[in-house]
Amino acid sequence: MKRITAVAATTFMVVLLAMPAQAAKPPKPGSTRSAAITLDQSDPHLYDWVTFSLTYEKNGPDRVARPYVMVDCHQPVEMGPQGPVTWEAEGSEGATFMLGGAWSSSFWSLNDGRAYCVARLYSIDNQGGSPLLLAETSFLAEGSR
Repeated sequence: MKRITAVAATTFMVVLLAMPAQAAKPPKPGSTRSAAITLDQSDPHLYDWVTFSLTYEKNGPDRVARPYVMVDCHQPVEMGPQGPVTWEAEGSEGATFMLGGAWSSSFWSLNDGRAYCVARLYSIDNQGGSPLLLAETSFLAEGSR
């Protein structure tokens, strides 16, 4: 089981923020690329371990070479993804994420401990190009059990 650390998440975010404004480009018009990301667990809570099922092209000209998952959670829930980020993490396909991580209890426990979370599937090429946003899903994470 792969565990994602806050250091890795911070490093990825610094890389994303240092990229040009088009860092999360949508697929090109006319592209046949299709992808999906789905939360594998139901009723997730703070400190639960979650995984995601990824669907993407594995062969052909629209093949995704390096799928990557980015998860961020926001509070208060009513603000959705426009709310301040209280936790974020990233990892490759098959990664397992502890919602809130070990370090965010003081932040996440505010506002009822509930958070609006978004998981995004990206493709990262080997030529140093910008990550390509392939799919995203959102879910509500409750406070700790």
